Amino acid sequence: MTKQNNSKSLSAQGLVGLRENLQKKESLLQSLERCKAEWESIYHNLIEKREETKNVRTSLDNFLSRIRSKYIINKSGDFDESVLDESERKIITDYREELISLEDDLSGIESAQEKLENKKNTLQSQLAYFQSEMEPSDVLAYQDEVTQSRKKLGDIMALIRDKETLLAEASATPPILEKLQEEREDILAEMAAGKMMENAFNEITRKIEEESLNLSAREKMVPELKQTLSGLNRKLEVANKEVADLEGQRGEVLRQFLRCEAERIAKEYGALALSLVDKYHSLVALDEFLVRNGGMSIKGTMHHDFSIPGFRLKAFENLVSDKWPGVIAKAVIAFSRDNIKAAVLREEKRITELGINL
Repeated sequence: MTKQNNSKSLSAQGLVGLRENLQKKESLLQSLERCKAEWESIYHNLIEKREETKNVRTSLDNFLSRIRSKYIINKSGDFDESVLDESERKIITDYREELISLEDDLSGIESAQEKLENKKNTLQSQLAYFQSEMEPSDVLAYQDEVTQSRKKLGDIMALIRDKETLLAEASATPPILEKLQEEREDILAEMAAGKMMENAFNEITRKIEEESLNLSAREKMVPELKQTLSGLNRKLEVANKEVADLEGQRGEVLRQFLRCEAERIAKEYGALALSLVDKYHSLVALDEFLVRNGGMSIKGTMHHDFSIPGFRLKAFENLVSDKWPGVIAKAVIAFSRDNIKAAVLREEKRITELGINL
């Protein structure tokens, strides 16, 4: 009997389907992490409760041991506690009531832990159900998305570098202005000494005023440049995340594509395997006809050891069995008496239909 796979594979088409599955898997993983954390918390609580129960039980046993000499054995073989004074009976009753309460708590914790363990196992098994039908075009489209996303990131980084350069230039006092101011000071000093340099003074003053206006214009650019950089840095953060998210999908994209390729080839493999079994049967039947008609056997030394490997793929669900999970079932039983007999009858019928009497 061929093997049946009862798992509920959640198949999806292309990149869109893969990303939907990734979101579902991420949600499952978060649920699994919460479940594990809750399980760990319950586990520590369970250990503490077991230790507490053990201590109370030990305390009760120790107390009973200390007052055992006061017990009288009744006919049933049990100790008769009626001889104990009221305070002793109260201590025993308190211990036993505490034990009952602790054991009830312990049972509840163990039940909760078992439920969480089952939930954890269910979540882990569900993670294997997600499959995406990925064609080569889907992988190429994904690679193009990554390329475009990286280009977008690079463009934003280039813009930021340009704006940072402009901001640095706008924020700095140009050396030429300082030099012009020094020249003006020198001219004023010469004029103070009686030298006639009014034209030179007017020219240097004009140049200083011109450079001052330029500086003022650049300084006015600073707030806008800073705001632009703030916006660009936010875009950079988004672009970085986009690239990271896309690159983080690479492994899953390739795994799903490669598995789809394996399934595609497995279908061809399975069909060829069954065809090979049929050809094997034909050769075995023809061998029998040869021997029956005085010819030499064409069988090789290993003709009865016929095995074709199977793979853990959906395409092999109806080709392998629980008895022979690693091989094509039809190949394993190809040399059985019933199968050989059926093959001989089929081949005999084929040759007879050619008009040849065997």
